[in-house]
Amino acid sequence: MEMFPESDANDEEILRYCDFRFIRDPTQPTILFKNHFGDVAATADEIVQFRAELWNKFTHGIFLSHGSKVICVNVDDKNSFHHEIIDGIIHVYVSFANEAKICAAVHFVDALIQMQRQSRNPPVSRRPVDASAR
Repeated sequence: MEMFPESDANDEEILRYCDFRFIRDPTQPTILFKNHFGDVAATADEIVQFRAELWNKFTHGIFLSHGSKVICVNVDDKNSFHHEIIDGIIHVYVSFANEAKICAAVHFVDALIQMQRQSRNPPVSRRPVDASAR
């Protein structure tokens, strides 16, 4: 959290699967972060839980794998970055995360948010997702 002093540590009542929230000024949406450590790829369950957390909080997020590639559910093996926009929610996956990649991922999310705002798409309806049901 040294890179983002304005971030908020995980409060289990607020965040179930993610590790911290990057809270910024009111003009920028909050970004949730999930860390995966180790040299083995994250499990499909970790990815599903991450996606469910973003969906339930209707918040963009960044999944950081610090020592391995991120292999996403229904997505091929990724070398460095991968992103998805699911029902308007931005999901960014960073393999072999380091400070430069994390900063780039935040800027990437910001750029996608700006493009979403400019496109003026109608709001997306949403329903809660239970990660344990998947």
